[in-house]
Amino acid sequence: MRRIGKVMFLIATATLGLSTLVSAQSTNANRNADAAHDRKDIRHDRRDIHKDRKDVRSDRKDIRADRADVRKEVRDENKDRRELRHDLATGDKADARMERKDIRRDQRDINKDRRDIHGDRRDVRADRKDIRHDRRDVNRDRKDKDDDKK
Repeated sequence: MRRIGKVMFLIATATLGLSTLVSAQSTNANRNADAAHDRKDIRHDRRDIHKDRKDVRSDRKDIRADRADVRKEVRDENKDRRELRHDLATGDKADARMERKDIRRDQRDINKDRRDIHGDRRDVRADRKDIRHDRRDVNRDRKDKDDDKK
């Protein structure tokens, strides 16, 4: 029994030594593949930065459009409130009911546009964070690439 245990120990240590020896050796093919991967990684990060900047521009455009919609809806609501006051003063209950309904619709639209603005602002913050992280990745990849050359 003891002899088998010693033999198994010797085989295990020899196998472990060979596996670490093989993994420690690197070939030029591996280095070239790593360099190509690094170049692709830098290109990918740059492409991500470009896409995130495009998303930021798109979100800002959406914010401007939503703000214009809010201003328009507020003007409509103010106009409807004036008409409601006029209808109540003249005693026209049917028109007053319609104006109240129109005011509720305008308020619902205003709230929807404000939620859209909030979501777009959140998207802008997330895209800016992505840009920062992608820049960090590009700089780190460049540094690693330069360190590999040395």
